[in-house]
Amino acid sequence: MRLKKSSMRFFLQSSRRVSRLMIRLLILFLFISFFFGLVGLLATVFRVKKIAVEEGESNDRKLTGLDIFEDKVIFFINEKRASDFLFDKNPQLEEITVEKIFPDKIIVKPVIAKPIASLRADRGYFQLSARARVLSKSSKSLEDNLTQINFYQTLYLDDFQVGETVDFREIIIALKALKKINEIGVEVSSVDIEGISVIVFNLKEAKLIFASEKNLDEQLAKFETIYKRLKINGRFFRELDFRFDKPIIKF
Repeated sequence: MRLKKSSMRFFLQSSRRVSRLMIRLLILFLFISFFFGLVGLLATVFRVKKIAVEEGESNDRKLTGLDIFEDKVIFFINEKRASDFLFDKNPQLEEITVEKIFPDKIIVKPVIAKPIASLRADRGYFQLSARARVLSKSSKSLEDNLTQINFYQTLYLDDFQVGETVDFREIIIALKALKKINEIGVEVSSVDIEGISVIVFNLKEAKLIFASEKNLDEQLAKFETIYKRLKINGRFFRELDFRFDKPIIKF
């Protein structure tokens, strides 16, 4: 009799254990099914279906590399990496940004680069954007209205390919200054980078001399102030030198 009671008790305990195990397995199965169902739903809803390119001024060239977004889950797209990828693939760009619009849209905002200067090389010229990106290269200057930059080191046409950035510090500084000087309304005929510390901007009948090792923004701000004051008074300088603590003006 005791044996029967013990057997019954053991049977009931075993049944309870099996029932609890089955319930746990069922809950686990339902959880896994729900999880993968949710993942599948999200992957469908948040999969990129629209790629929009904002059309700006002179932005009439098709972009290479937009297919990287096709059928991708938008959560897994890194905007910075995507922008860098498209920038490298499209040498005509000055900059580009990628923006995610949930649930399924990508907006691409490209800025087409415009040549600002021709950098003289051994057998020709590099046409550069304001950010020192090579837009084209040729055995001769393609646009007469571009400012010519003469660098103190010999550059070769094979040194940089279209789409690459000319990574000389003095050239990058000269281009930044050239852009600002043009915006102020002063036309620059040519630029002579005479060494690691001196950049000369040759105007039609005058010279601007900047120190590349000093704060460029401060030098440009001083130039703009002086230029506007002289212009109001109907005067113009022959040489303006910013290499020293106080600008030296020659008339």
